[in-house]
Amino acid sequence: MGSGRDLLRGVIRYIRTAKPRWRIHVEPRQWTARGPDWDHDEGTICAVADGKLVERLTAMNHPLVNCLSHYEHLGIATVRTDDLAIGRLAAKHLLGRGFERFVFWSGRERSAAAAMRQQGMREALTDAGYTLQTLPAKWQQGPASPTKTPFPLANELKKIGFPVAVFCSHDAIGRNVSIELAAEGIAVPEQVALLGVDNDQLQCEISTPMLSSIDLPYDALGYEAAARLHLQLENKPLPGGPMLFGPLGVVERQSTDVVAVADPVLASAASFIRAHACDPCTVDDVLNHIGASRRWLEIQFVTRFSRTPHEEITRVRMERAKYLLRTSSMSIQLIAAHCGYGMVQNFGRVFRENHKETPATYRAIHTPVSHAPAKAIPRRKRLAE
Repeated sequence: MGSGRDLLRGVIRYIRTAKPRWRIHVEPRQWTARGPDWDHDEGTICAVADGKLVERLTAMNHPLVNCLSHYEHLGIATVRTDDLAIGRLAAKHLLGRGFERFVFWSGRERSAAAAMRQQGMREALTDAGYTLQTLPAKWQQGPASPTKTPFPLANELKKIGFPVAVFCSHDAIGRNVSIELAAEGIAVPEQVALLGVDNDQLQCEISTPMLSSIDLPYDALGYEAAARLHLQLENKPLPGGPMLFGPLGVVERQSTDVVAVADPVLASAASFIRAHACDPCTVDDVLNHIGASRRWLEIQFVTRFSRTPHEEITRVRMERAKYLLRTSSMSIQLIAAHCGYGMVQNFGRVFRENHKETPATYRAIHTPVSHAPAKAIPRRKRLAE
């Protein structure tokens, strides 16, 4: 999976920075029947949902860092994503698209991460005056039955009514949903908007249409996991409690590229901003496009989206800026221009106001390590994912 590769890149970045004498072995499968060579490992970073494997690793009584929320209750040193924040961001993104019907879908996944993502989304929607539906309605923790017939998601969405927004616990689940909806003749995103998690480029881009997804800082997570493993190997005290990493933002693709509002003038204004915010455009440009008064537009935006048209323009620009900072080598001055700012100083000021850090700091924290191979050195550590 893409998340596992990004986590490993973070580990490699830590090795290059701290220079411990480690030799890395990667076990890409959740294979509990692995041979006795595991007994020679001095430490492990694990990102696995297999309970038996986690129990085996815990019983080995050597330094261990867990990168998922699944087994945090076992008292293992944990570095993981903030799954409640992921759910809240999903709600915010889909509310911003104008939806009033919301569904959380995790397929057969019954994990602590999925449960917390569901909870975070429900809390954010409740605060905004909306409800979250789950399918099945009674979402239960614990293993799913492999013999149970898959839940007929498409039929249930028809009962709920269109348009509806579906937040999927992972990208692979989102891609499967898109296949089911296409088979039933349900249009994405016009009838059903789909949002996934992990920003797994392969899963997202082979979906039809391409899947919007919440991007997670697995590189930074891997770096911190390696740092905590290093502390254990050096018999140094660990910080108390798990360390949580919040989502980086939503990478918007076609599966949520829709404005689900009944008023065609308001929908046209919102679509115009999304298409032209970085041209750049101003609120006056939006008013000229729709032929409405400024007061009407302000009232409609605040009522429907809980932000002003100017704030929406800034939001679109900032999302674009964060994406370019994370994924490109363009200078900050050039990124400012691509996001609609004529002066890099203004870009920096707005970025700091919205994200409490400079563009350069954001880039330094969130830019993945290069793909260059690490030099093999005598000491071995294992990563299971």
